[in-house]
Amino acid sequence: MAMAQLDFTAPCSISKLWELFDKPGKIDWQSEVFHVDVLGEGHFIEHRPDGYMRFELTHRDFYEKLEFDVETDTERGRRIILFMEEGNGARIALMDDFKSKKLIGNPMLGSLMNKRLKTMEKDLKKYFR
Repeated sequence: MAMAQLDFTAPCSISKLWELFDKPGKIDWQSEVFHVDVLGEGHFIEHRPDGYMRFELTHRDFYEKLEFDVETDTERGRRIILFMEEGNGARIALMDDFKSKKLIGNPMLGSLMNKRLKTMEKDLKKYFR
């Protein structure tokens, strides 16, 4: 098991930040996602240079929380995103908890997850500039 976290505050309303994560077709802010297949409500696949990430929405509290089961060709796990109003903006706390599909596991999984979230943070900063 590996865990990674991202804490980000944006100078916008909570609804605008929510829309980035609740509308899978909105990918213009993500540098590592070049295509999304929307398979149904809350079920989509992001295509990235390193492969795919399949998301299935498991819980939604509007403007408060999103939970997804996530799977790639080498790992599976859960993504939880908490949304909070903060000052004149909105904040997310995003947590990934993944494990390798292989018996031996991937010793680099934690590094890979942290890299993904660092890229997401950089993309969010650029988007809200």
